[in-house]
Amino acid sequence: MPASRRLFGLLIAFFATAAAAAESANHSRLVISATVVPYLKWSVTGQPTTVEVTAEDLRRGFVEVEGIAANVRTNDRAGYVITFHFDPAEFKEAEITGLRQVLAVGPGGAFVLERENLVDQPFRVRLRLRDDAATGRYRWPLRIEVSRLQATR
Repeated sequence: MPASRRLFGLLIAFFATAAAAAESANHSRLVISATVVPYLKWSVTGQPTTVEVTAEDLRRGFVEVEGIAANVRTNDRAGYVITFHFDPAEFKEAEITGLRQVLAVGPGGAFVLERENLVDQPFRVRLRLRDDAATGRYRWPLRIEVSRLQATR
């Protein structure tokens, strides 16, 4: 058991004992509460920095990229948002599969709301080529961010 959990357990036991003693001695109440601070940890692995467009890709009209994986861990019941930013300089749009639905990402970007933790969740990205596309190496056009949902009051 980590030291922080032991300390937390000892503090709870101390306050529970103190509360019981105070209750019996003075008939007063000691109220104890705890706040769990929400956390969000995430990473995306396997994203290339460049994309190679071949003659075969031009014929098909898209480039298929696999090997991207997302890891998201949170204790926040509200969930989180995955935001996809897309640079349309060389490609028309990106189509992302690997979540509950296929997501089309254009120049305005796209987002999806999630609640479940993801562990090595694979993504497949299909980059649709522009009509004037040519073979060559291009900068990776997609940026993925994960953030907590902010409660509104």
